[in-house]
Amino acid sequence: MLPVDNERAAFYSLAMRYLLGETTSDERERLVALLQQPDCQKMFEDMDAAWREDPKNWKEGFDLDGAGRKVLDSINQKCIGSPTSPSAADASEHEASRAPSPTSGFSLWRKLFGKRYWSPGIWMGLTATTAVLALTIGLVSLSRQTPPSAMGNEASNIWIEQTNGIGERLMLTLDEGTKITLNAGSTLQYPKTFSAKSRVVRLSGEAFFNVSHDQARPFIVETSTLRITVLGTRFNVKAFPDGTIAQVMLVQGKVEVTPIANSAISAVETKPVTLSSGMQYTLVPATQSEQVAPVADEAAMGWMSDKIVWNREPLPDAMRELERRYGITVEMNDTRLANETVTGRFQSESIQNIFKLLAATGGIDYRIDKNNGKVDHVTLWYVSEKDGP
Repeated sequence: MLPVDNERAAFYSLAMRYLLGETTSDERERLVALLQQPDCQKMFEDMDAAWREDPKNWKEGFDLDGAGRKVLDSINQKCIGSPTSPSAADASEHEASRAPSPTSGFSLWRKLFGKRYWSPGIWMGLTATTAVLALTIGLVSLSRQTPPSAMGNEASNIWIEQTNGIGERLMLTLDEGTKITLNAGSTLQYPKTFSAKSRVVRLSGEAFFNVSHDQARPFIVETSTLRITVLGTRFNVKAFPDGTIAQVMLVQGKVEVTPIANSAISAVETKPVTLSSGMQYTLVPATQSEQVAPVADEAAMGWMSDKIVWNREPLPDAMRELERRYGITVEMNDTRLANETVTGRFQSESIQNIFKLLAATGGIDYRIDKNNGKVDHVTLWYVSEKDGP
């Protein structure tokens, strides 16, 4: 049973924060644990239904004197039977005016799981317990719904966030037909429905885009360092938030790339660069230096077919790629290693074989540390330091 007073109010507050898109990762884990209790599941389903039936709550937020009070009244009537309003007759009338829709449970689980696994045909056969279990063990990612007031031009919409863990790759199709492949350690934000004037998504990490052509609505990818504008094309964007280089590689069509100015480095206004097929744009955020050059498809998009392709890749960048793909930590015990580059091609190789092959090229040695039988940490040093670290 869900406790009546303080704990019920705490659960309500946590659930409301989730619906507002304000929860931290720790709070979402706590919510998942609480949803394994039947009373909490029921309360959250009815809460979700009441919340969706009153769109103005997106603007008013958690306000027990206004919209929040109405939502709480509805929830108390449906799943606890103790209305907060002064009159039982008023509460009964209030309950009748806010009967939950038949799909309220589906709307809730869609919020929890995100768009990637949602369809009525799938969820019809799942119980709430099954859905909570799937979320708990990480079979799907948590999708955060962000209040429209915080999201600019797509303000009339709910935004969806997809985050990939280590070693994961996600393929999804947006409502207007654009197909996206999201790399490991990456996050994509997009509106449930695009506006009539543009199609804006936000990326942190790496993704390949096959954009559906729409002359009237340009497709725009925003990262922390770049803004890419297209009408219909196929391209790869790499822009992780770790200060490494940002890249756009164009497979087909034409795109316009605009670096986002860093006033701490340069007062010069940034200018857009137009790319044609087979070209790659590279930006070094630390210096705002740019380069446009031809590039082979395999080098930029090998990750889509489980390949690692390095062509004079800076060693620190190559090691970060291995960290994201294999869930390890790489430590370089000599600052001079930051000046090294590496060239190689691997497909579906174990992490042990990759470092064995790297060491065979000469100059660098390594040590692998395991945790519970799994590679957890790798240390690199120059071979000249014969005893190692």
